[in-house]
Amino acid sequence: MSSPVPHRDEPSRLHAVRRLELLDSTPEPRFDRIVRLASAALGTPMSMISLVDADRQWFKARVGLDVCETPRSVSFCAHAILEPSGRFVVPDAAVDARFADNPLVTDDPRLRSYAGHVLHDPDGNPIGALAVADREPRDFTAEQLLVLEDLAAVAEREIEAVDREVTLRAVQRLERSKHALLETFAEGLVLHAVTGEIVEWNSAAERVLGLSGDELAGRTSIDPRWRCVHEDGSDWPGDTHPAMVTLATGQPVHDQLMGVHRPQGDLVWLRVNAQPIVDDGVLTGVFAAFQDITAEITFERRSQAMADRLTTAIEAGGVGTALLDGDGRITFVNSALAAILDADAVRLKGSLLADFFERADPIHRQLEEVAVGIRPSIAADVCLLGDGAGATARAPGMPATTDARWIRLNLSHLPDIDDAGAMLAQVTDITVRRHLEADIARSEELARVCLDVLEQGVIFASPTLGMLRVNPAALRLLGYEADGALPDWDSDAWTFLDADLREIAADEYPTSRAVETGVAVRDEVYWVRRKDGDFLRVRLSCMPFGWTDELVCAFTDITAYTRLSDPRPERVAALGATLL
Repeated sequence: MSSPVPHRDEPSRLHAVRRLELLDSTPEPRFDRIVRLASAALGTPMSMISLVDADRQWFKARVGLDVCETPRSVSFCAHAILEPSGRFVVPDAAVDARFADNPLVTDDPRLRSYAGHVLHDPDGNPIGALAVADREPRDFTAEQLLVLEDLAAVAEREIEAVDREVTLRAVQRLERSKHALLETFAEGLVLHAVTGEIVEWNSAAERVLGLSGDELAGRTSIDPRWRCVHEDGSDWPGDTHPAMVTLATGQPVHDQLMGVHRPQGDLVWLRVNAQPIVDDGVLTGVFAAFQDITAEITFERRSQAMADRLTTAIEAGGVGTALLDGDGRITFVNSALAAILDADAVRLKGSLLADFFERADPIHRQLEEVAVGIRPSIAADVCLLGDGAGATARAPGMPATTDARWIRLNLSHLPDIDDAGAMLAQVTDITVRRHLEADIARSEELARVCLDVLEQGVIFASPTLGMLRVNPAALRLLGYEADGALPDWDSDAWTFLDADLREIAADEYPTSRAVETGVAVRDEVYWVRRKDGDFLRVRLSCMPFGWTDELVCAFTDITAYTRLSDPRPERVAALGATLL
């Protein structure tokens, strides 16, 4: 038996076969009609449309054959796809050295004669064949082979239609993916047609601009309803908007700061970028992205105003400021720093700034490194000793109490002064911030403790990451040890029954629906199997959160509130219970 050799471009051919998504698909009348016509027209008991995969030939449609596929090594059609003419005929397989001992000839279906015509995809790749076969030797006439060729052309037109359908589905998937991608961005994204009209946008664009989708659709940058301004407050003409400039020049525009008066009356500041969309050298549109930086601009302006005020304050001694000599001793200190250090300003002169810090604090080493020039500056948070220089120091490593005072120390060398090694120290009291950070940490711990003491079962889970966190109540309600673990997300151990005791399929689970739709499932009632085989009636809610596939499930045991007349599930047999 002669096994067919691979096609000269087998990788491309296999890609073409699989891209059509026909392998292992359900029967279709359009292909079934063709094989019936082929069998009737050529008078053969068998006909088929085969797709030649890597190791098998699979029949998309067939007449007179019980099997839906055969190994490629015994396939007649695998020989047909190698014929340059596209036609492959075997008058009598029993006397043909290539097929005499082929199992399809010696065993069922006992083929003796075969005629096949290669089928191509729209790109010309041979993917299979339309073939007829008989259990008797025969010579196919030229007219019969021409009919077979015509029917193969009909089949190829249907394959071309399949290719268009596959392409359309791919485009639709791409559109859905593109929409989902656009929605992940916090920045506003807008697509302008070559006419300047807005044709597509994400929800962030609506939110940032304060406009509905209907108000955005079809609007251009030269629309008089826009009220845009430059950074200095002057009007920004519509024809000079970044998108319009890109449409006019074909060149991208980056980092334009634009103020936009929204319909609500407030002013938002945007950082705008515009990128041309070019297809075969032709400008087809502009993609504009804008980020709401109102908070940043407000912060910068407030910072500048604060800087101006701080300059005056520093000159007046409002900020903790000190000059240090090369040894770290204070040569000048203002009243603000004296107040922070809780010491007399006159007595501070000549003191070592380092004496105010914990002995074990790394700041001492950093001060020495600045003094000898190893590092140019310090910016560090430092805990002050007790109530000032005269207080008793805590033991090294002892944590600061709630009464501890913290400062932000910025220290650097002063350039170009006669006093070599002189340093400038600026100090800010950050005690409140540190205490707030400690309060936040305590709040997070409190939230964890609250979760652990809830009587309601709570589960954080993900189909890709599994069970992320389970509170003790969930383990207890489901019959697990306190230090145990629930079954994996996709485990067969989970059993959900509805009120009629119908078992819910996995894709109908509230968890599956919440992940699939991204919509919360609230207050649904199910029977859920415990580890010991008993069933627990629960009221359950599932809430997806974030942009991942994670969700939180909360459930309450309502078994005790089930009416005696309601159907109840029986305990699962021990064997089934052990699956948990």
